[in-house]
Amino acid sequence: MPPAIVILALFTAALCAVNLRTVAADGPRIYRNEWALHVEGGTAAADRLASKHGFINKGQIGSLEDHYLFVHRRTWKRSLRSSSHRHALLQREPEVRWLQQQVVKRRVKRRVKRVYSMYPWEQRVQHSSPQVNNPAQQDNLWDPHFNDEKWDKMWYLHCDRPEFACQWSDMNVEAAWKKGYTGKGVVVSILDDGSETDHPDLAGNYDPDASSDINGGTLDPTPRYEYTNENRHGTRCAGEVAAMGNNSFCSVGVAYKASIGGVRMLDGDVTDSVEAASLGLNPQHIMIYSASWGPDDDGKTVDGPANLAQKTFQAGAENGRDKLGSIFVWASGNGGRTHDSCGCDGYTNSIYTISVSSASEQGKVPWYLEPCASTLATTYSSGAPHERKVITTDLRKGCTESHTGTSASAPMAAGILALALEANPMLTWRDMQYIVVMAANPSPLDRDTESAYPRDPRKESDFVTNGAGLRVSHNFGFGLMDAGKMVELAESWRRVPEQHVCEEDPNAQQRAITKGETIVDTKTTGGCNGTDHHVKYLEHVVVEISLDHPCRGHLSIHITSPSGTRSTLLPERQFDSSSDGLKDWAFMTTHCWGEQPEGDWILEVKDLGQQNCQRYGLRTVLPVLRKWKLILYGTAEHPLYKRDEESRPHTPQTREEPTDEEECEDGDYYDRSKQRCRHCHDSCATCHGRHSGQCLSCHEGNYFVEDEGTCSEECGQGYYKDEEERKCLDCSADCLTCQVSADHCTSCDDEDGLKLFENTCVAQCSEGRYMDENDVCQDCDDSCDTCTGPDATDCVTCADEDLLQESQCVESCSSGYFQQEYECLKCHATCASCSGSRDDQCLTCSGHLELDEDTHRCITSCEDGEYGTEEGKCEDCNIICKKCNGSQADQCLECHHDTNLYDTTCVQYCGNRRYPENGECHPCHPSCLGCIGGEINQCNQCITDYEGEDHFLYQGTCHVTCPPGLYGDTTDQVCKACAPGCIACDGPADNQCTLCEEERAPTDGRCQSEGSQTDEAECAEGCHSCEEGPDICDSCDEDYYLTEDTCVRRTNCPSFTYPDDQDRECRPCHDNCEACDGPNNQNCNSCKEGFYKTPDGCSTGCPNRYYKDDTNKECKPCDSSCFTCSGPASFHCLSCADGDFLHESSCRSTCPAGFIGNAESHECVESSCEQDQYYSSETGRCEDCPYNCRACDNDGDCAECAPTYIVVDGRCRPEETCEDGEYQDRDRDTAELSCRPCHQSCKTCSGPSDTDCDSCKGDDTILDRGECITSCGPGEYMDRREKKCKACHPTCKECSDEYDDTCTACNDGFLLTDASSCEAGCPPGQFLHHGDCDSCHRECKTCDGPHHDNCLSCQPGSYLNDQQCSTHCPEGTFEETYEDDSGETVLQCRLCHVNCKTCHGEGEEDCMECANDIKYKQDGRCVTECQEGHYPDLTNECQQCWSDCETCDGPRNDQCVTCPYNYYLVLGKCLEDCPEGYYDTMRQEKECGECHPSCATCNEGGNYNCLSCPYGSKLGEGVCYPMCEEHEYYVEKTQICEECDNSCKTCRGSTAHDCLSCEAPYGYHAMKHLCTACCEEGSPENEYCCICHESTRLCITDREAEGVQFSSADSIPTNVAYIAVATFICVVIVVLFFVVFGMLQARSNGRLCWAHKYQQVPTTRYEKMNDHVNILSQEDFYNEDSLSEDEIHSIDSTRH
Repeated sequence: MPPAIVILALFTAALCAVNLRTVAADGPRIYRNEWALHVEGGTAAADRLASKHGFINKGQIGSLEDHYLFVHRRTWKRSLRSSSHRHALLQREPEVRWLQQQVVKRRVKRRVKRVYSMYPWEQRVQHSSPQVNNPAQQDNLWDPHFNDEKWDKMWYLHCDRPEFACQWSDMNVEAAWKKGYTGKGVVVSILDDGSETDHPDLAGNYDPDASSDINGGTLDPTPRYEYTNENRHGTRCAGEVAAMGNNSFCSVGVAYKASIGGVRMLDGDVTDSVEAASLGLNPQHIMIYSASWGPDDDGKTVDGPANLAQKTFQAGAENGRDKLGSIFVWASGNGGRTHDSCGCDGYTNSIYTISVSSASEQGKVPWYLEPCASTLATTYSSGAPHERKVITTDLRKGCTESHTGTSASAPMAAGILALALEANPMLTWRDMQYIVVMAANPSPLDRDTESAYPRDPRKESDFVTNGAGLRVSHNFGFGLMDAGKMVELAESWRRVPEQHVCEEDPNAQQRAITKGETIVDTKTTGGCNGTDHHVKYLEHVVVEISLDHPCRGHLSIHITSPSGTRSTLLPERQFDSSSDGLKDWAFMTTHCWGEQPEGDWILEVKDLGQQNCQRYGLRTVLPVLRKWKLILYGTAEHPLYKRDEESRPHTPQTREEPTDEEECEDGDYYDRSKQRCRHCHDSCATCHGRHSGQCLSCHEGNYFVEDEGTCSEECGQGYYKDEEERKCLDCSADCLTCQVSADHCTSCDDEDGLKLFENTCVAQCSEGRYMDENDVCQDCDDSCDTCTGPDATDCVTCADEDLLQESQCVESCSSGYFQQEYECLKCHATCASCSGSRDDQCLTCSGHLELDEDTHRCITSCEDGEYGTEEGKCEDCNIICKKCNGSQADQCLECHHDTNLYDTTCVQYCGNRRYPENGECHPCHPSCLGCIGGEINQCNQCITDYEGEDHFLYQGTCHVTCPPGLYGDTTDQVCKACAPGCIACDGPADNQCTLCEEERAPTDGRCQSEGSQTDEAECAEGCHSCEEGPDICDSCDEDYYLTEDTCVRRTNCPSFTYPDDQDRECRPCHDNCEACDGPNNQNCNSCKEGFYKTPDGCSTGCPNRYYKDDTNKECKPCDSSCFTCSGPASFHCLSCADGDFLHESSCRSTCPAGFIGNAESHECVESSCEQDQYYSSETGRCEDCPYNCRACDNDGDCAECAPTYIVVDGRCRPEETCEDGEYQDRDRDTAELSCRPCHQSCKTCSGPSDTDCDSCKGDDTILDRGECITSCGPGEYMDRREKKCKACHPTCKECSDEYDDTCTACNDGFLLTDASSCEAGCPPGQFLHHGDCDSCHRECKTCDGPHHDNCLSCQPGSYLNDQQCSTHCPEGTFEETYEDDSGETVLQCRLCHVNCKTCHGEGEEDCMECANDIKYKQDGRCVTECQEGHYPDLTNECQQCWSDCETCDGPRNDQCVTCPYNYYLVLGKCLEDCPEGYYDTMRQEKECGECHPSCATCNEGGNYNCLSCPYGSKLGEGVCYPMCEEHEYYVEKTQICEECDNSCKTCRGSTAHDCLSCEAPYGYHAMKHLCTACCEEGSPENEYCCICHESTRLCITDREAEGVQFSSADSIPTNVAYIAVATFICVVIVVLFFVVFGMLQARSNGRLCWAHKYQQVPTTRYEKMNDHVNILSQEDFYNEDSLSEDEIHSIDSTRH
């Protein structure tokens, strides 16, 4: 056979066969040309990234923020290889936090595929179908007047069989309908293969906002129509939920007025992103998602949601439905025939899904049912052939009576949930699960009768009572869903307490799993008591398990709670021959619902070992329980009101497991043959045998090598270190060595033709090339994407959109072929065209055969041995054919009995990879070269190289590794026996052993007794060989590394080197590295001086989007908005990426008002438009802002309005015109007012929340604590006159909306009278219980139960609070007193407003103390923020701001934060005009700019814009010049400069107390205007001096005044620091005002210095120049010394 055909056959077989290495699904991994990414920076960043690397951003994935789907057009749409190069390009980008190339996941619809030949007894059942048209019977039914065609046959919605009680024959749906609930207003979406939107039974309820076509990328979910009607599943499920009622067509949906949508996502490749997009579609609109699909129900798959789908489940629960949580309904699975378990399905096993099982019409276990502990409840579906099925809508606007399986149960449950959600739209996702549990009815299903199916030994009554008193079953969960009970509970339901999660530490002691025996391991928990995660009442329990086993299907796993409830997590699965074990697989059980978790949890793992695996496995696997962990979900408080009895757990039971083994100490193991404890090998901490390869755990400091069972200080080739678990874990099969993770390769196996690229081992030849016989890469034919040779017939995959047909790429399939995915496959020989490969899938016929329209087979009227011609004659076939469609030897359709049909010719021998059966040659399993059947264990010869590895025949299966005691003989690919005593060997000789039996160790390939090995020559420690001397090492022992001539430990490699694990040498790092773990720059751990650490190694500079951190010598990432930056924050930007603009060191997509974006510089520049105009990019000129708008943005939307107007939707309208349904809000940043919408329940409001209502819509709602409600809580009634909820009479359970004692239902122990009052069935102090009067608790006067929290009224002097009596009301309530009908005084506790911690009434204004999360109090009300014009004082009371302030942070006029319109904010004050020393900046935001310190008044900033000058200075051309020199002051009367006191440097008068600054070393005393000596260490105590500031020489305090002694200037006491600060501020003000203006005056020729010309410098500072003096900026005024005299230009002048 030609090599190309062989390779094609292998490739095709690989697409169809079981992949022996996968857990999740059949077939090899198929990679899509799609990547899912988590990108920081939003859509703009994702678009830039996609464009940069040639991808297309398809948009956000479902509801996952910052998660995007990228597609690459030049990558194969479907490939057996991942695109590691493109993956690496994206991975290097700093914005990418996570990415994953999308892999096709096998997902199947959960409809029943019946194979009657397996169960022949089903055909023998002769029961007739029940009659449904009994008039007498119908007279007893409630008639809903449905005129729909199939209504009378819908047995599961209404009772129609007299031999069954009604509640056993339907799900009590009519009870919900009678209450008026039809699903109206509830939105349900079916995630499936599409939904027929124009179906006459669905069109009226169709909701396009709940629909999408994920497969096709459109919004229309209409199914793809084809000949087989394959895509009918979603339409059928949709009809069960919401088929319209009374439209004279087909059926009635459970929620027949609900809105129904469909998502087409199963009709194509299903990937993680497809699932996430479907589960996260429009989560604020869709309320219920229904899914009837999952991993293959084949009894061998373990699979569940991947990363994106898991995130979407969690996001839906946390944020969906306005944070009430999306509700996910899932079909539990149809794998009963293959003994599958839904515990191996991660979707039904999730805490976020309601897993629904099925029951047959007679309440029996259907043959397809999968039992598991995660099932929550059950609905009806199909059963045995004589039992009726489900009626619903069908494809092509049809109707069917044969919908089956759990696929029918899940949407039926979704419809019931829609009824409950209509009854109470505020139910959370957890509330709904509680209601399902509490309302489920086990009675119709809980019967101790044998199954009707003889081949199914399971009983149908596996119900048990758990520790909370609930009946629960592995088959049916908590029972049959009861719609009537669910809506009744929903109507009065109170939200359950918040969910707590208690995650216990894992039990990580490894335990060997022995065939036929059970491991018992115990975990003791207190439910995280004493922490914020405390769980006292259970909901879900998750058991996370990791174990290894060569045949996973042999295992069964159980968990038993402290209350004794035993859940089966994993039953034996006879078809599961996987050797992959379980890796952190999370099993979930609901069976402990309501129990308390404290006590011992017992895990049992049993190796049943009753069945032989269909294969031994691809590698030798040691059966070991690695670890297991307990995760408890539940509440700290009791979740259900008035249900204590229902949730009380049983007394925990203790369990003792018998054992016949001694209790061995650590470091020992039990030897069964010797019946005693024996020592483990020295390297093992625990073990299951005495050799080094039988460790279960290691001593501290060593690593455990799982595959070998050994302990080592270092991990060898092919392993990497898991530091957290202290294990050596396998590298990926492609890696020779790796680090950090299995797929982070550091070297590759050259013999396999692999090379290292971006830490991944890839084939030597790139895409579009192949390796020829000389190992040289050559180009494929242009038509091929990948190939095995140079010709167009050597293609393996095709380029562009072409299809692969017989190793050749074609645009469309030829005649006689049909398209399947991206291949053209051959039709059956009788078909000219077809829809599949079978003979009953013909569309047209070959030769002169005729198509049978009923069977879709091609037939002929000619006899055997003849065929029909065009003339209508019958001619003879070729002699080798029994039947044919032509005269040639390759036109056979059937062969004679001694030959077999091979394609279209007859042969005696089928050849390699085929076997004869029923006269045809069928393909063997892909691992077989020859076989006797098509299964994996029916080989008789193995392929030399299958999946890249040699396989060897043993007991009919081809193995990669032969079983113990055998070796693989490469001459004939058969497992053969090793020499006696060998467990493993390389050949049959006695010197080819690699592993020996116990008590024997291999030496030179032979098994000898221990201790017989000869000692090697002694070298230095760590040396393995040392020919030139003991200290000159040539090679090193294991765990040592060679450096020069010495062997050192791994951690002792010298500086600037790293340990090379492959060659066991210390090798030099890259030149840029100081420390490293590899030879390349990217392996640097720290950098040499002058280099910075970057993601790509060490570099002298940082790349774009990074900045230099000089402290740590690293390049750290900028904020995602910056292209280059100087720091990590968003306001550290130096430049922006394309599309953004830099404004005030921040990057913005649009510029603020008054600025426009410069496309070249990417900066916001000031607009030349007037204040009330904006620059239009469309017209290219300035346009007027809207009417009454003072400023607007570049889109023309108003940002600031004229006085008395506010911004609404970008336009201005009068302040007082906020309409009903809106409230006035002020923007915190801009202080602008705008109208914003109230919550939908409010008519008027003061804020956006549903608790901010001021009045309510409609007459049927009332205002209760700021919230508009339509009904009061349990035990309350609505007083419509006073518009408030009031408590019913204590005897009433429910009462009418008019009076508290007009009871409609009574509490336990009371009876409802005709006068609508409740009378005690027992005397006071007692209650009615099972017909007898029992005593109340001593604290109760009347009660409805025996406990202290069952009180209905209290003894005199006690207050009734939530059915408990106490002497005072607790926090959060207030005391209320009233007289009852008998005149007795009743004391009770009423709830405070939600904002109050303590109160004296129920109103918001009655708060005495605020709730913990409420900070402030205003006008007696507790508020989250003070109202505008108020601020919180030290007691958090809201006080009035100063009248000039709009907002403030204190009571004074200088504590304003914002000002009213047209006011200026200056130094905390709101002023009508800018004060002296300031100027109006003329900006929109009303700002005053500060004048230069040399000016008294000015018109702009800078020292040359002065309008007037302060005392001592004179104005000249906008500049204020000083009039006197240093050591002088100006006398206004005489207009001359006089001398200062000798102690002063500058002054304001002639005395020593008029100083303004001092000469060094004196300090300046600002309070006394005095220059005095600074205190030094050792200064006499009787000498006056000042404690001076070190740098400014300002006097902080004087020693004489304070009477304080200091040893040094550094030891300044704390109280002095406050004085120092105040003094320093005063001095600065004085100095700023006087120093510059009084210290300089030139004397030259009788002219003042300002008479000379000065060069104006356009800054706030003058530099010293020839013939000029420098004027100081404000910064210089803080320096101690002013200009010295030689710095002043000297001129001749006379003193004025």
